[in-house]
Amino acid sequence: VGPLGFGYYARIGWHRATFRPRGIVHSFFWFVIPPTTRILTIYDTFSYADPGRVVHPAARRLYRRLWAAITQTPDVYVAISEAVRRDIHRVFGVPWERIVVAPIGVDTGRFRPSAGARPPAFREDGRRTILHVGHGYKRKGIHLLVEALGRLGAERFRLVRVGPQTDPAYIAAYRARAAELGLDLVECGVVPEDALPSYYAHADLLVFPSADEGAGLPPLEAMASGTNVVASDIPTHREMCGDLAFYASADPSSLAKAIEDALARPRPPEMLRAHAEEHSWARTADVYMRLYKELGVAGIP
Repeated sequence: VGPLGFGYYARIGWHRATFRPRGIVHSFFWFVIPPTTRILTIYDTFSYADPGRVVHPAARRLYRRLWAAITQTPDVYVAISEAVRRDIHRVFGVPWERIVVAPIGVDTGRFRPSAGARPPAFREDGRRTILHVGHGYKRKGIHLLVEALGRLGAERFRLVRVGPQTDPAYIAAYRARAAELGLDLVECGVVPEDALPSYYAHADLLVFPSADEGAGLPPLEAMASGTNVVASDIPTHREMCGDLAFYASADPSSLAKAIEDALARPRPPEMLRAHAEEHSWARTADVYMRLYKELGVAGIP
């Protein structure tokens, strides 16, 4: 529906007023919940604005209606992790029995060790290549990663960033700090889907220091590629990565220690890949198929 601003809210209102599909609706978008919605998949709860915190009066009224639709319209809610299931119960007050978990998966056919040629950003000059995949805004903790690499000796590393440059001001700030520290920072932006596996496969380490995540797909993609992972110590990452990731709290010193530990004592690639193989999209699809069958969706045997 476009960028934030008055037009953003107007488009949400337009969707709500005009979008009236027939039959059972399974919505994957919190701002479009038609009256016939029976299933709502929720990726996270931190992106749902509390109506009381929305400043613009018209937007506040719209969010109150959205909040009511979220909490009253669906019969069943699908969470992408157990952590999100707990949040749906806590934030929206949905009974536990109405929340189903369909864990996210990873395509181990695409993401695998030695996938593709070494990306040009990964220059062979003796530096360790640290990869971050995700949007460029503060919740992703990229500024913490820059500081952590600075504490470990910026000249030892190259930080390769893949993903949309969502918040230009935030990106400019951590790039300026990287320059002060002498850290080689490469912003690749959005790379083609068929090229992404090679970034994971050729990185020395994926670091994913997000403040919050609904699930967090990059750590699983890295593990499928045999690449070790440092992640923020939040329930979602513990759920997705188990004991195979190296965990850090939300400060540069803790993150620096986790990075040093991961580089010094990495998990075996075959162990990481075996863990990733347990998280298949087929398992996710099975959950949805069982749910559709229980709700009597036409065409589901």
